[in-house]
Amino acid sequence: MEMILYVLFAVIVIAFWRAAGGRGYDRLLEAGHRHHRHVLRVNAKHPGGGAWKQHLRWMDEDEG
Repeated sequence: MEMILYVLFAVIVIAFWRAAGGRGYDRLLEAGHRHHRHVLRVNAKHPGGGAWKQHLRWMDEDEG
C-alpha cells in the first residue's frame, strides 16, 4: 500500500515539474497572478455569466 502512495506522489511531482517548464517560483506566481486577473476582467465584463463555451470564447476574445 505504501508503494502505491510513493508512486502516486512521484507522478504528481513529475506532473507539476513538467507544467512548471523550468520556470522559477517567482515566474510561476507572476503567471498565476496574470491568469487570475484575466479571469476577473472577463467576469467583470460578463457579470450575468453564461455557458462554459461562452466563457471560453470571452476568455479568448479578451486576450487580444
